Amino acid sequence: MNHLAPVTFITGGSGGLGKSTTARAIAHALGLRRMRTVLIDGNPGQQSQRAFLRIQTGGLEDAALDSIAGALIMPNRTHAAFALLPGPADPMRGDLVGLYGSAITALQPSCDAVIVDADRVDPTLWNTPTTFAGGVMRPMIDLGLARMIFIIGSAGSQLDDGLDALAAIHQPQRVLAIAQTGQLAKPRPESGWRQVTAPVAQWGGICQWDKTSTMMLDKGQAGYPAGHEPAWLAHACLWAGGRKNDFTPQRKGRRR
Repeated sequence: MNHLAPVTFITGGSGGLGKSTTARAIAHALGLRRMRTVLIDGNPGQQSQRAFLRIQTGGLEDAALDSIAGALIMPNRTHAAFALLPGPADPMRGDLVGLYGSAITALQPSCDAVIVDADRVDPTLWNTPTTFAGGVMRPMIDLGLARMIFIIGSAGSQLDDGLDALAAIHQPQRVLAIAQTGQLAKPRPESGWRQVTAPVAQWGGICQWDKTSTMMLDKGQAGYPAGHEPAWLAHACLWAGGRKNDFTPQRKGRRR
């Protein structure tokens, strides 16, 4: 049987929840464990990965599908532990769904993990085959060919929008929900989150911004040093195909 790398979409129901930061941190953590990892920018037009990594050239639109690897920005240029496939700069291209689908399929045999930084999802997008959510993510999730990590806000419209999107996706065995909360906010208890997300997703933990994560972004670091990933990120990496021995919990007293 030919090797096919697992595919994981990183998405959410609202903007501003750190989806791109999360996708980058997962790809970096997997790459630090010697897994050949590709991060795909699945948000055409926004291009946040290209901007963060200061990549000026190349992109999916320049790739020949019979040699997609030639369009990859390799780790020596991303200055991270993963290769990047930047998405098309034009979000109005008529062939986006086919372009992304073909690229993901072409990359799977040659790497160990494919992480896709995707745009947000809502019920309308999920049910529209011409969108990234409905045309790329949904077929792969529904057919069991990919998994999803869903970033959900802790309160207000970000929570409501997230739950609405998760209900529309309705694939609780293939979706991992991670709650995002601000540095000064008091997180909802884990037990409450498990109860809220149980009908629509697996529970992956709480990502709370702190001084370390803020400093990481300010310094332009793609992710945490190996062994210093917080618990929610280690869980996400396992969900995305990481090896269990690489993400075992650290003993008490060691820095997380």
